[in-house]
Amino acid sequence: MQEKRMLEDIAARLDAKTIHEVRRIARHVGAHSESNQKSSIIDAILGVAGNTLEPHPPSRRGAPPKNEDTDVKIVADVRLCRQYHIALANGDDISTFSVNDSGAKFARSVNFETLKRIYPDKLLLLKDDITCRIINMFAPVVLGQRTFISGSVNTGKTFTLKSIAKSVYNNYCNIKPVILMVDARPEDISDFKSDVCTAEYFCTSFDMPPANHINAVLRATEFCKREIEKGKNVILFTDGLFGGYIPEETLKKLLYFACNTEEGVSLTIISTINSDSAQYSNFINTATAQITLSSELARARVFPAIDVKNCFVDREEKILSPEDFKQVNFVRERVDSREIINLFKTTQDNSEILEKYKNG
Repeated sequence: MQEKRMLEDIAARLDAKTIHEVRRIARHVGAHSESNQKSSIIDAILGVAGNTLEPHPPSRRGAPPKNEDTDVKIVADVRLCRQYHIALANGDDISTFSVNDSGAKFARSVNFETLKRIYPDKLLLLKDDITCRIINMFAPVVLGQRTFISGSVNTGKTFTLKSIAKSVYNNYCNIKPVILMVDARPEDISDFKSDVCTAEYFCTSFDMPPANHINAVLRATEFCKREIEKGKNVILFTDGLFGGYIPEETLKKLLYFACNTEEGVSLTIISTINSDSAQYSNFINTATAQITLSSELARARVFPAIDVKNCFVDREEKILSPEDFKQVNFVRERVDSREIINLFKTTQDNSEILEKYKNG
């Protein structure tokens, strides 16, 4: 069986390592063995890879290891193998994992953990609908961001997320869209799949136990990292992530992985979040961009219900041209949100709106 060959391949490569190298690999993947024997440590690593043992957090006892250099390829393969076995155990689709009996397709061009992070600087121009045009002006999407689409219930968070995902899917063939929907309504999942057909999906519905939701997040995280290691730009679109089922430690780790890098690859995370939830105040400060939705506009049936005055992007002055930056801020400060949305509905291009307010 394929999963057996994966473990055998990892085992053979571990067996060729020295005991010191095996110990370092074990520390990196969280494998714990009561015995100091090399064979026992390898068994623990294979247990983590095969999803029969839970990874242990790094030990804080004693002096830190003098040498943390390790075989990053084996570490990555163990983590990928574990996600494969988690998927297998849950009966999920495992077609996204590229494996064979030789392990050759596990090769990585880079190691995610060693990428050098820089500020987001690659601006995307979204197309297709008014929602995207408003976002382009008041909360532009830049590769490497952590973007929150925030608002109360029924303000259109999932719809806004899908609009962005659909635009990226239709207009940027060099960007890999990944969809993570946790504790979702099945019709929302189907709706996403109908518009963003060939993205990678990691979805759980509201009838599933919390363990399935957590596993979906872990698998999506590892998949995104592996795609970046292959040299791809990835945007992870998440919905339902902050519903209370996912441990805060796991959420923070996922958000931390959003990055723009000197090597030219990036992971952008665009996530919905309920502004009335207990987790909102704990996580909103991690955002580097925010698309804020208005309950008042939604109640008045004004959609997209984007509150342009409370949208922001870090380092906006570095992303927009000086003239556009000045004009966008003028519109944001002087014009009512409902009036702005009506302007978008009566114009074909954002330049028409900026021209209207060019001289203040």
